[in-house]
Amino acid sequence: MTVAEFAVSGMNAWLNDIAQKYLATIRITDCIPWGSQGGQAIFEIEGSRGRASYIVRDIKEHPDITSLDMSPPEGGRLRGMVGMSNCALIRMMLSAGCFLEQAVAHGDGRVRFRVVVGTEGNISALFRMFEENGLAVELLSLSPAEDHDSLTERQEEAVRLALQKGYFDIPRRISANELAKLSGVSAATFGDLLKRGERNLLRSYFRKK
Repeated sequence: MTVAEFAVSGMNAWLNDIAQKYLATIRITDCIPWGSQGGQAIFEIEGSRGRASYIVRDIKEHPDITSLDMSPPEGGRLRGMVGMSNCALIRMMLSAGCFLEQAVAHGDGRVRFRVVVGTEGNISALFRMFEENGLAVELLSLSPAEDHDSLTERQEEAVRLALQKGYFDIPRRISANELAKLSGVSAATFGDLLKRGERNLLRSYFRKK
């Protein structure tokens, strides 16, 4: 498998619009087609402190959005799930044998994607489809999938804090709920970061054996 990272300009989509308006970072962590044209996505927004209610309002009122389910704000972060009336890009990815790992908008007008391309996938075909739909695509990197089991910054923070505070000690000196409070996030969010971080560490370890 191969991991491709690329940036797309010219997208007329809610995450691009909201990210540009509020200069916030919006990260799609999962997205699936839904119905004949729509889709559903799980997202996180960083940089929402003091503006959460306005951001939520604008997402809900965006013409792309058909439904919105939000978790309580965690400091300067928002997390939720949206239903979208159009999910053409995900359908293009699937038709080209590519699977979305992450999409990020930083407010600069570009959306950065990371996709996994299997043996039957064709990243060139995907780029052609994007360009035929009026989108500009810039390839940022192309590398073997095994190079991408490293921890994200937030996963590393969670694992490092757990190690420092004695979560992995026997007997355990701190609970996951207490670690979540120290991190300023919900127990569910911290648990997810910790599990994903542990998984990536273990994958990297056993791949080197």
